[in-house]
Amino acid sequence: MPLIFRILGYGGNGILFALGLIAATANDAFWPGLFMIALGGLNLYIIRKIDIYSREESWLETELHKRELRHQIAELDRQADAETQAAEPKRIAPQGGTEPPQS
Repeated sequence: MPLIFRILGYGGNGILFALGLIAATANDAFWPGLFMIALGGLNLYIIRKIDIYSREESWLETELHKRELRHQIAELDRQADAETQAAEPKRIAPQGGTEPPQS
């Protein structure tokens, strides 16, 4: 779950829960306050469950992306090695040994 959804989900429903507590302690708004507490608590529970499940899913997506990037890096490394070997000049060994000519 993206961070902005987490902040809005936990923050907004936490505020709803707190307002329900305030309303439930007021003399004339016990039942509406209790309803707000229940709704905020249920929403917080659902947001938490969604957050837990989406963490595993996003971790798997990240691992797949890393695997793909490693594959691309290995392919580019192979291409660079092939180009380096093709660009190196071929050295021809001198014929007749390594002794200097005698005069």
